[in-house]
Amino acid sequence: MKDYGEDFDKNADATKLEGVYELFRNPDLVFCGWVHYLAFDLLVGIGISMDAVKLGTSTMVYYLVVVPCLFFTFMLGPIGFLAYAIFRTLFLARNETGQKDEATSQFDGKAKVY
Repeated sequence: MKDYGEDFDKNADATKLEGVYELFRNPDLVFCGWVHYLAFDLLVGIGISMDAVKLGTSTMVYYLVVVPCLFFTFMLGPIGFLAYAIFRTLFLARNETGQKDEATSQFDGKAKVY
């Protein structure tokens, strides 16, 4: 491990907020944390997108509601996921029973192959 100066605590405790602050003073650990957050946000975004398609979201609703949720998931993590979860609960949950709501569903959830 590189020497980051005498102020850096090599025994920082990641289970406490002060320890996390100390760990993120190390550039290598900041990079690892950033990659972790990026990968997590992308995987959650894939899940949101697949779920919206599976539930039969129309193209218009997808672009007007789901895409902004994906943006907020990528930029703000849990806030975007929470926004999608609220939208899903209020407007898409009824589609799980197999009923097609014309306001939110214009296709059967199967992707077209061109």
